[in-house]
Amino acid sequence: MDMIAKERDELLIRLDERQKQILDMNISQEKHLATLNDKVYKNIMRIAQNSERIGSIEKVIGDGVPIRFTNKQYVAGGISAITLLSTLALTACKLLGWL
Repeated sequence: MDMIAKERDELLIRLDERQKQILDMNISQEKHLATLNDKVYKNIMRIAQNSERIGSIEKVIGDGVPIRFTNKQYVAGGISAITLLSTLALTACKLLGWL
């Protein structure tokens, strides 16, 4: 009978140690997950800010009606403006006899 009580006590001690290890591991995992969640949240906020900045630029005209231009539209507008200015400069140079 004494041997059974001794074995039971040893098993209870090992069980307590295992429960403490599991609890410590759970606490460690919760801290790690909180850190990861914070990083994910910060990245989501950065992505949202960058998509607002890069994706489109909002212009307000007239009665405060917002119009959104994409980057491609700005590039196309810039190319059109450069083409127009270079054509005007070339025409002026030809009229003045510089070319």
